[in-house]
Amino acid sequence: ARNDIILPMSETTAILENLSRKLTPEVRSDLDAVIGLQLGDEHYTIDARKDGGAGLLQGAPATHNLEPRLGVATSSADFLKLVSGELNPMMAAMSGKLKLTGDMGFAFKLTSLFG
Repeated sequence: ARNDIILPMSETTAILENLSRKLTPEVRSDLDAVIGLQLGDEHYTIDARKDGGAGLLQGAPATHNLEPRLGVATSSADFLKLVSGELNPMMAAMSGKLKLTGDMGFAFKLTSLFG
């Protein structure tokens, strides 16, 4: 018998898994967008298009031939603080801990997704 070693999921991975579960057809219909997420050196794509959105994907949007409506870049540590409510997104953006590119108005719709 094989004994596979199961490594504990990182906190970031757990949050991303939770985020992926939140991308229901209703949420995708509401968002209808592609979001690029960079956490340190890791790149992810949140494909929340209402027609055929694939959910959370490994790799940047360009690797999936997708054009992001919004790009979000932060460190893994600050990402954890953002989703836990320890770090205010507005303060993080103003202090340079959170970098947003693209549709800023759309960024405010996302707070429900990460909360």
